[in-house]
Parts: sequence; structure tokens; C-alpha cells
Amino acid sequence: MILSHRKLTTAVVSLAIVIGSAVAAAPAASAPSGCPVAGLGCTYEDSNYGKGRINFYEKVPRFAAVGYWVGTLHVRTNDAGSSGFNRGTSGAQAHWFEHDNYRGAVVSANKNTGVNFSSKKLNDKISSACFAGYCR
Repeated sequence: MILSHRKLTTAVVSLAIVIGSAVAAAPAASAPSGCPVAGLGCTYEDSNYGKGRINFYEKVPRFAAVGYWVGTLHVRTNDAGSSGFNRGTSGAQAHWFEHDNYRGAVVSANKNTGVNFSSKKLNDKISSACFAGYCR
């Protein structure tokens, strides 16, 4: 079967529209394990959202006060976070700070995105976290 140039062009354009629609309808990045509930900011003990976690709805002024990583029960929580994921619902950025009470260097993530703290040279240096508007 030989297609005319016009029919071939129409077929290619139709296929491009179908593919474009499928790409546009793709879901947003899915949250990593341990961050299942919308509204959470999630901090992980290891990079790429691994091992234990400390989750928050508004803020955590001192990771040391939490006492342990959920999922591993490791007790070194201060200066131990390696990645985070923003599962917030308001669109506010999630922030992770080098020191207690939202001080020092900061790494941030927009809604439905995550970050490895090593990208900002903050691996195993995080001591507090909050959503924008709660960092006081």
C-alpha cells in the first residue's frame, strides 16, 4: 500500500497529537516511600529517599528533639539528613537548614519535588526543616 504525501503527513500529525496528549497527561512525580500523605515534608536518612525518615506538616525546629528516624530507629537525627521531598499541598517550598531553628545554609524543594542534600554540600548536616511561612 502506497500512501500519498498528504495522507502520510496527516498520519504523522495525528500520531504526534496522540503522543503529545499522552505526555501532557503524565502524572506528576510520585512521592517516595515513607512520604505517602499529601501535606508532608519528608526528610530521609540517606540520599535518594532511603532508610529512616522524619516527616513534618509545618516545621521541625530541632531534629535532635525528634529522637529517632522512623523506620530504622537510628537515634542520631541531628546532622544526619541526606535527602528530602516536598509533598506539601499549598505550593509552598519546603526548606531544610544546616542548623537548629532554621539557621545557616538552606536547601529547598518545590511542591512534588525532592532534593539530595549533597547537591548543596549539606549531606549529613541538616538540623531543622519547615514549609515557607512556618520558619520562625
